[in-house]
Amino acid sequence: MKNSGSPSWMSVTQVRIFAPDEIPISLIRTQGITESIRSRFQFRNVTDTQAVVPNDPRTTITFSAGQFERENEVFSIPSLSFEFRRILLTIEGTSEVAGTVFASIVDLLKTIDKRESIPEYVPLFWSEETSSVIRLGFPIARFLERSPLEEASSTLEKWIATSSIGARITPSAIRFRVEYDQLPEELRSRKIQLLDKEVRIEMRLNTAPEDGVYFLQTPTSSDFHLEIIEFLSSLYG
Repeated sequence: MKNSGSPSWMSVTQVRIFAPDEIPISLIRTQGITESIRSRFQFRNVTDTQAVVPNDPRTTITFSAGQFERENEVFSIPSLSFEFRRILLTIEGTSEVAGTVFASIVDLLKTIDKRESIPEYVPLFWSEETSSVIRLGFPIARFLERSPLEEASSTLEKWIATSSIGARITPSAIRFRVEYDQLPEELRSRKIQLLDKEVRIEMRLNTAPEDGVYFLQTPTSSDFHLEIIEFLSSLYG
């Protein structure tokens, strides 16, 4: 089993939070503007979830199945969502590419924004989450060697197995919860809350433990994500 050296697939989700009324949600949902955004990124689908009250936080316009082209390279955009205070972008690529796409979105918004005072679209806060498929040179069970969990797995196998059918318990995932506390006053005063995130590594669906193929998710940029992959790969190298 060999390391791949780099992810076979990577996706970055960036969430940007703005001041109230900065995102022209009512304008974006008009047919002409919706078509401009759809055309710019070749989105196939648009979903408009309109709340009863104008500028309700539950109002969401989601564009899906689009793409971004740069220097003869095409990057898939699974989704782009506009909310009352948030813009959410998911792209199959790196954080740098996602940032370039967002800058293009801002340029488009400034072009279509007809308000007297056009904002700069600078977020009050933004976060990232990177996911990837990687190949490690060892099974995830190595993390649990010489630990109480290894003994627990062996005991569970004995309990679960029947007289005619054996059982094998294989660790398939490791998860860590990330909690954010001590938020800056700038965020608290604007009622911005940060939800808990996860760092998780789990076996890729429909693969065997000996394949060493995993799905990795971290609440980080793609650069830090790649550093984590390098660290994981070096543990049992």
